Amino acid sequence: MNPLFITVGVPLALFGALMLIARPAEAPGEGHARDYLLKLPGSKWHISSPETTRRLKGAYPETVDELSRKWSRVFDTPVSWLRSQAYAESRNVLTAVNAVTGATGVLQILPATGRWLVESLRKSAYGGNFEVLTTLKNAWRGHPGDLLNPDLNIMLAAYYLLLLRKKFGDDHDIVSAAYNMGPSKIAYYIRNGKSLPTASRTYITMVHDAKLRGFT
Repeated sequence: MNPLFITVGVPLALFGALMLIARPAEAPGEGHARDYLLKLPGSKWHISSPETTRRLKGAYPETVDELSRKWSRVFDTPVSWLRSQAYAESRNVLTAVNAVTGATGVLQILPATGRWLVESLRKSAYGGNFEVLTTLKNAWRGHPGDLLNPDLNIMLAAYYLLLLRKKFGDDHDIVSAAYNMGPSKIAYYIRNGKSLPTASRTYITMVHDAKLRGFT
């Protein structure tokens, strides 16, 4: 990832090292995506044509924009939060998988986090929402690869950002840092009056860069 601006005080060498850690693995090839997405009958986003396959192998910002707007309406999560973080997390690659952490999909959701979000969502006031029910029915089987479905992935990310917004308020910098590092860790720094760690400040810079590039 190549942000336009580097947070003041972050050495360039350290910044470069952090980018290597933060960058997701290359998107898997057609076979990997097909293994999971063909199991999603009724989902608009399963592989159904060579053109869809071509798009799934790379960045597809139009899909991210469309689905961000869809789930923004449901969860009252700003579109700009979803779009900028999708770019920061995966460069809008729908099938990105981090080989180190297992973070999956365009918004790089960890499998354990995805399972927790599904259970929380089902118990929430949004659990009866028609669009939520339909997406879970079509896309969720409880497998890590389910998170390759962009409709499910962006839905869960939008819901997670809603939860983080309720916890930390409307400051996207803090919310995005919590999304990236985990809410407990960010809460610790805030509670103790500590500056956010370098990795968090770098991630916030990446999100700012995404907004400067027009992902708002």
